[in-house]
Formats: sequence, structure tokens, C-alpha cells
Amino acid sequence: MNRRSFLIGATTGAAVVSKDLRSLAKKSPFSPVTGNNFSNQGMGDIDAKLRSISEMLESYLFQHFFDPDGILYAYIDIQTGKPFSSEYMSTQYLDLFHVPNPVHYWSNEDSMQYSGYLLAALYEKYMATKDSRVIEQMNQIYRGIKKVYDLSQSLEPNSFSRPYGGLQNMARYKEPLGTDQAQSLFWGLWLFRQLADERLQPQIDE
Repeated sequence: MNRRSFLIGATTGAAVVSKDLRSLAKKSPFSPVTGNNFSNQGMGDIDAKLRSISEMLESYLFQHFFDPDGILYAYIDIQTGKPFSSEYMSTQYLDLFHVPNPVHYWSNEDSMQYSGYLLAALYEKYMATKDSRVIEQMNQIYRGIKKVYDLSQSLEPNSFSRPYGGLQNMARYKEPLGTDQAQSLFWGLWLFRQLADERLQPQIDE
């Protein structure tokens, strides 16, 4: 279980934390205004370290956490940077006998939920940095979500399925999102809509 890795929270959090720390420092009784040693130089060092960590984790995520169709994996094996192998899964005691392929379950059960989390985290990063590259990252996430939604509609109209095993295997499962997954996904989509191109907004509303 300790090889099951999910990095989205850490990936984009560092940039936001840096902003929040600076804001808190201005309000703190330990700020430079009151004559203490919480210096601007010290804040600069924190900013640089957090930015470095954020960029490293973000690079890893966008290199390893997407399948060939652009669907976000919920979890990967941190030792390989890839989805879990069937050989490794066979060594784990898991209550996954109800699914055709445990690797599909582990890799994609929460893909839509974490796609929502990632959209929300990237929204916060954009608000902190105003980096236009973040908008394209959000568009990338959205394109993956839209593929899953469109296929869900063709398999079972008015349903939103979990992408177990990616697009090519969804028909084997046809399991809809749980309420916790849907809530997180719709939260992320709502935030993304505020930054998305106006031509895309009606599609998001659907």
C-alpha cells in the first residue's frame, strides 16, 4: 500500500502556500514592522524553496499521471512511475474480487474525483501566480474529463461512469461516480469555468 502514490495536493500547494505565508507574515506580530527577525530575505528563501518543490512535483505529475488518452490516473506506483503491475497486485490482500481487473480499479477508481481536485488546485495556483500556462494545464484536465463524460453518455445516457482501465475498458464496468467523486469533480469544474474561454463555458455547463 505504501507504493500507492497521489501527488496532486502537494504538486500545486507550494505556490499557494508561498502566497499565504507572505500574507500571514504581514499580519503577524512577528512581522518586520514590529522589529523582529522575520525578514523579507527569509520570506524570499521560503518562496524559492516552495517554488522549486512545486515545479518538481508538477513536472512529475504531468509526466506520469496521464494515460495515452489524457485521462488522469488516480494512483500510480511510486517505484516505477507507472500504473501498478498485475504481478505486484497479486501480492496485496485487497477486497477487489468484485472487479474484473484490480489494476484498473486501483489506477482509475478516483480519477474523476482527483481530476476535480487538480482543477481546484490549479485554480488556486493561477490566482496566486497569474501564470497563463496553468490555464492550458486546466484545459488538458478538462479534455480528459470530457472524453470520459462523452463515452459515459454513449454507454448509459444520463450517467457519468468511473473510467476503470481507461476509455477502452469502461464498457466492462459501467459503474457511476459516487457522490463524493461527483462533488469534487463538479467543484473543480465550477472553478475552471471561471477561467475558461467563454466559448467553452456552455459546454462545461452541460
